[in-house]
Amino acid sequence: MTAASPQPSTGIPPGAAGRPQRWRMLVVLCLSLLIVGLDVTVLNVALPALIGELRASTGELQWLVDIYSLMAAGLMLSAGSLAVRYGSGRSSSPAWSSSPVPPPSPRSPAARPSS
Repeated sequence: MTAASPQPSTGIPPGAAGRPQRWRMLVVLCLSLLIVGLDVTVLNVALPALIGELRASTGELQWLVDIYSLMAAGLMLSAGSLAVRYGSGRSSSPAWSSSPVPPPSPRSPAARPSS
């Protein structure tokens, strides 16, 4: 019996070669995390002023920062969902050339106007 020779490693995971848009998605996700992080940093800079105005304790300030970051991330997810649903789907712009999702076809239910 002969031993099977191992496949040469190309350094690319098996499923990643056919999906180049994965890197674009990763960049978008990282940028959205950066935006939320910068937003929370601005809130942390404003905390001394909030202490004076609201007379908040340390625990209340911690709740304020946590809720603010959760709301910012949640609104970003909602805005992204709305942008996908209602954004460029109704126009035929050149943005489709770089989009990983193809435009709806005229026969698809998403392209038909609702009556």
